[in-house]
Amino acid sequence: MWYGIFFLLFSASAFTPAPHPIHLSMTEVYQDKTTKKVSMSVTLFIDDLGTAVNFANHAAEIQAGKLTTDDLILRYLREKMEVWLNDKKVTFSLARTENDFQSVTCYLDLKPALTDIQKLQIKNRIMLELYDDQRNMVQVKLPGKKEGAMMLDKKKMDGQATF
Repeated sequence: MWYGIFFLLFSASAFTPAPHPIHLSMTEVYQDKTTKKVSMSVTLFIDDLGTAVNFANHAAEIQAGKLTTDDLILRYLREKMEVWLNDKKVTFSLARTENDFQSVTCYLDLKPALTDIQKLQIKNRIMLELYDDQRNMVQVKLPGKKEGAMMLDKKKMDGQATF
């Protein structure tokens, strides 16, 4: 599985027909239908992720099995995102990724695991080191709560929602 992700990320810039006209990430906070736990997903353009993580510099380690693409993705997300639920900082692990030629979606398990939140705070600096026009949208979709969205960028990296 990780070989496919590595190939896509490593080769995306060589085979992408034209650069995309926007720089956008999409973070979604939602309640998992099976576990009822609050979870997150982050969707990124695959070529931007490849540039940010610089997979080519880690190719030998990945091919030798010393490092995985998931390790690099998780490291990057942890460096660029901070999340607080109900005023408590949460950590996250990478549950899985899904990708197509244009994007990769990273599904994150939050710890501590919560089934209800009253307050969400997020600091999102994804790709801000690369693009001046980068926008990081955060959507909140929780049953019984008012849905909403935040648009974060270099001028406003932090967002908050109270339910």
